[in-house]
Amino acid sequence: TDDAMKSKGAIKKAKRAKVEARRRESSLARSHSRPREPSQMGLKDEKSVDAVKKLDRLGRKEWKGASGEGDHRKTVHLVKWMNTGKKRMGTHYCR
Repeated sequence: TDDAMKSKGAIKKAKRAKVEARRRESSLARSHSRPREPSQMGLKDEKSVDAVKKLDRLGRKEWKGASGEGDHRKTVHLVKWMNTGKKRMGTHYCR
C-alpha cells in the first residue's frame, strides 16, 4: 500500500489532514455565514447571482447605524422573588 512507502511523519500528517478536513466539513454545515459558492445557494447562472447581489444591497440600504449606547432597548426584567406574594396587594409592578 501507499503507507509502506511513506515515512511515519508523512503518514501522521496525512491522517491529521484527513481528520481536520472532516471536522471542517461538519463545522461548515452548521455555519450561519453566507455560502461562498453560488451553487450552494441554489443559483445556476451569473444572471441570478447578480440579481441576488442587487437584492442584498437594496436590503442593506435600509439599515441604520443604531448601535450606540443610547440605542439599546431592553425589556424590563422582573425578578421572581421581588413579585411573589404581591398578587392582591396592588403592588404587582413593584421591584
